[in-house]
Order: sequence, then structure tokens, then C-alpha cells
Amino acid sequence: MAQLVISRQSDGKYRVTHFEEQHNHELVAACRVRTLRSQKRLATAQVEGNGVDGSTTQPKLVSELLCNRGGDQDAHGYQPINSNSKLPFKQMRDMKEGEAERLQQYFQSKQLKNPSFFYMQLDADDQITNIFWADAKMLMDYNDFGDVVCFDTTCRLYKDCRPFLAFIGVNHHKQMMVFSAAFLYDETIESYKWLFRTFIEAMSGKKPKTILTDQDAVLAEAIDSVFPDIHHRICVWHVYQHALKQLNHMFVGSGSFINDLSSCFFEHEGDEPFINAWNGMLDAYGLWENEWLHQMFKEREKWAIAYGRHIFCADIRSVQLCEGFTASLRKYLKFDFDILSFFKHLGKILNDGTTKS
Repeated sequence: MAQLVISRQSDGKYRVTHFEEQHNHELVAACRVRTLRSQKRLATAQVEGNGVDGSTTQPKLVSELLCNRGGDQDAHGYQPINSNSKLPFKQMRDMKEGEAERLQQYFQSKQLKNPSFFYMQLDADDQITNIFWADAKMLMDYNDFGDVVCFDTTCRLYKDCRPFLAFIGVNHHKQMMVFSAAFLYDETIESYKWLFRTFIEAMSGKKPKTILTDQDAVLAEAIDSVFPDIHHRICVWHVYQHALKQLNHMFVGSGSFINDLSSCFFEHEGDEPFINAWNGMLDAYGLWENEWLHQMFKEREKWAIAYGRHIFCADIRSVQLCEGFTASLRKYLKFDFDILSFFKHLGKILNDGTTKS
């Protein structure tokens, strides 16, 4: 194995006492060295963003500034942005004025203290549209406990908040852990695919065995494309809440309907018992023509407990796991708060969780 031994001599000087040039692995070609993870760290001189402002700061401008201080663009602390990662259209939502610059400066300064990863995606106008990040602890936690991941998209429902998303799981004490997070200003299938591929890259290629999400057709298509071999479970509680809204009229004058509906969602084991109970409910309440129930039946294997008992979910059946976490962040995700206030609050929450675990 290649090594260099330097010893301090009696006169206080240092001398090379042993050198072994043979490596126990193939060497990376010189032209590929810049792609190594070790080469994607920031130098102190690179952390400058002053003079580059505006609500939609173009990363290539900051890239040029960094290169003037430190050289090759591929040596930045963030993943190089190329045409393959760009959206072919303009993002759906805009950032607050000046926020792109502050986000870049925040992540770049964080990398000096913590070997973390952050990745940015541009839209057709070369504006930052999606951002992913994970610090060293998140990566280690995922390596240990990342078999089951809840993808929390709750904040995208709040139009007064920044579009914060998180990959969340639990440890061996069933305590919540955050594996990574993102701001997704575009909610198209292309953006979700980029996010999931970036997640895999940051996690050194390790994919979860099971991912739990809310019900969303675009999200489901992206997961099927990027994670074709893993179990995708739709939050049964999320579907059940939709059912209560869709079938609200059925509760009037029927005390038994809620019990029969709940039985289909949360009881039974296997295909035949579920179908018998489902068809019995449709017969009893004249619901054979209900289009929403018809669609839910086609997707039953993704949400019904009857089809998920054999799948390892770390006792997680619902993205409700994330509700308290999301609720504690919502205030700071509002556009009235500076983005750095959000990160300060997020850091406090994560540190408190670390202390408890």
C-alpha cells in the first residue's frame, strides 16, 4: 500500500524515512482526479459572494468568482452544474429577492466546518430552481438507518412558505432522523427525478428498500423511474383522510360505514380478504360507480395495509412521522423570515434531536 513516513530527528528537523509507491488499487487518470469527492471541497479563499446579488443569482457568475480565487470549476464545494442537470423550462415558483446569493454563501461557509454536500439545479434561464443538501451526520445516519425513508412534502402545500422537502427516517430507538433536505421550486417530474438521483449520488449509491410518500401522480412516476426496484408505499393515513372527504355524504344516516371503510384500509391480510371486504362495502352502500374508489382500488397494493405487512417499514406506516417536525419549521419557512433564520432554527431542531438520541 502506498505510504510516506516522515520522522522528526534529534535536531528537530523532519526527514522522509520510508516511501512506498505501490498502490493497492487502480489509480485514477489525471483527467479524472477532479471528479473525486475529495476534490470537491472549498478552500477558505473561495468563500466569497459579495458583489453578486439579485433574487435569481446565476450560479455561473459565482462560479467564475470562485474560479478566480481557486481555479477549476469542478473543485467547488457544490456539485458542478452542467447542461444535463438543467431543466428545459423556467421554474414554477420564484425565490425571494436576494435569496439565491444568501443560500450559496450559507452552504459554502458550512462546508468549511462540515464536509457536507449541496447540489443546485438550474432552469432554462440559468436561474437556481432546486437545491439539495446533506451534512456529514445525515450521511452517516442514512448509512446506518436508511432502509426506510419517508419523503416529506407537506410544506409544498403552503403557498406562503418556501418549498421545503425532507428525506426522513427513524433510528433503532424509533426516533426521527433527517437524512437530507431540499428546496424544490419546481414540482415537475424532471425536478423530482433530479432530486432522487442527487439523493442517491450523495448517499454513495445506496438506495432505500422502502420509501413512503403522500399520494401524488407526478411523484409516483418519478419514483418508479429512479427507484424501480424498491417498495413505494403511499401513506395509508393520507389516503384515508382523502376518503373521508370524498365520501363525506356517506356518513349521514349510516353509523356502520366508517367502520367498514376503516376495515378496508387498516385490517385484513392478503389480496383475497381485502377484495372481499372492499366488494362487500361497495355492495352494501351502492358505491360501485364511485370513480374515486375505483381509482383507489387500482392503486390498492401501494397503500392498503393488507398488501404491506410483508414489507419492512421500520414500523412506519404513515408520513405522520414528519408532522411535528414540519410544524416546528413552518413559521420559519414563511417568506417573512430571512432564509438564514430558517437554517438557524433547523440546526437547533437537529441538534436537539441528536442530543436526545
